[in-house]
Amino acid sequence: MTPIRITISNQKGGVGKTTSVLTLARCFADEGHRVLMIDTDPQGNLWTTLSGLDQFQNGGKPRYWIHQLFSDEPIAATQMAMPVHDRISCIFSDRRMFFAESRLAGTTAKELILNSLLSVAEQQYDVILFDVAPSIS
Repeated sequence: MTPIRITISNQKGGVGKTTSVLTLARCFADEGHRVLMIDTDPQGNLWTTLSGLDQFQNGGKPRYWIHQLFSDEPIAATQMAMPVHDRISCIFSDRRMFFAESRLAGTTAKELILNSLLSVAEQQYDVILFDVAPSIS
């Protein structure tokens, strides 16, 4: 079954995109769905918000970041997804996503790249939520 995909976007920053993703993730998880949150914003607000969780204490950080999906030797999205709750996982972003965006800018059919990179992950989740940058990119 194809998972529900929801992208939370707005061209303005500070309007609650990350908060909306977190709230929806919790609501879907409470209903028993397996949820994947994907932060594509180079500001990395999902990481900033969730870095206080127990699993990140004592300097723990994600092993992989979303920009690695677009590298010459991409890491599988299923490997990148880090559990943050019983039924919620997250792929985090940071400032290195700026470089990935620049690299993808001239790529043919760049709109389809993320879709193909996530095809395996779609088999493991019921809902995929995207937190995107406050821009058209």
